[in-house]
Amino acid sequence: FGGHLDHRILTLYIFTLVFYISLENDFTNLDVAFKISYLFFFLQYFFIGLARIFSGFPDVFLGDTFTNWIIQRNLRPSYFNLEIGFKALEYLPTNFLNFVFFISTMFEVSAIFCFFIKNKYSRLICVLLLFFHFGIYLFMSVNFIENIFLLLLFIYILEKDGLNEKIYSFH
Repeated sequence: FGGHLDHRILTLYIFTLVFYISLENDFTNLDVAFKISYLFFFLQYFFIGLARIFSGFPDVFLGDTFTNWIIQRNLRPSYFNLEIGFKALEYLPTNFLNFVFFISTMFEVSAIFCFFIKNKYSRLICVLLLFFHFGIYLFMSVNFIENIFLLLLFIYILEKDGLNEKIYSFH
């Protein structure tokens, strides 16, 4: 839509590029390549959330910004023409939607902690981000299928202890 790459496609491209370059044609360093890709993936959430905060805090979370985003995204053509967002606007108060918007932004910013906390908490952040992506799809018709699959991959790898207990530490 619009003849440009959106950040969901760009995420997949850059993630793949970072992962491939990090491998250095040697699959023995798969763990390092995955950690670098993981770092990139969660840094993007951190910076998107931070940019949203710095671009208009607190007004962006108190006004009609999120409501307008829901309306705008639902007016664009989509594959399934979901109208759940319009229905949500009929029944959910603006203050509640703004609270959800603020909380989801805080989870995006907290994604940076996935590098320093135990895997079980990183899994929790991944699961919450996963639910927010489903919500974005249902209420705004924005398909983040690539990020959903990457989050599912991270959850699986963290569940299987495929990474160290903490990915990065200050030791």
